[in-house]
Amino acid sequence: MSDIEILLQVDAGNVPEGVSAIFMDEDDSIGRWMGVVIALAAAGGAVACVARAVNPAAAMLLLLTAGLAALKVVPTLPDPAKRIIKRQVAVMTRDALIIRDEQGLRQWQLSELTYVVSHVYNRQSLLMLVDCRGREHALPPLHCRRGEKLRVLITQRLRVHPRSL
Repeated sequence: MSDIEILLQVDAGNVPEGVSAIFMDEDDSIGRWMGVVIALAAAGGAVACVARAVNPAAAMLLLLTAGLAALKVVPTLPDPAKRIIKRQVAVMTRDALIIRDEQGLRQWQLSELTYVVSHVYNRQSLLMLVDCRGREHALPPLHCRRGEKLRVLITQRLRVHPRSL
């Protein structure tokens, strides 16, 4: 089975044996739960300020904080112009790494890659794949829930360069 056929299988929801698929756009619900907790704590603090007849400005500030935290929790509608047709995914097979992201479909044979370098750019953690010719290829920021799994899968198969963090 070719690498593209494996990617099509992953898109269909069937991950073949020995293949790891990591979807980059998975929603991280921990951040949403933390927003709910902050909104409830701020609302509770506002109620306590009103009950104890504390300065009304403190209660209003806490209510404003609760409202902003609640707005952050509510999902927004996606912009139709920016709608992604295909999900961003990283697929690791026995012999290759396939990435589909905003840069398009990219594929590397593991035999062509020399090592991996972790790099921080613009406050985002990136992995840079270095091929036999010394060219660096940046992987998308690994801010998804299973992004750490991709980092582990790559470092198991490629050696880590000494300049890594």
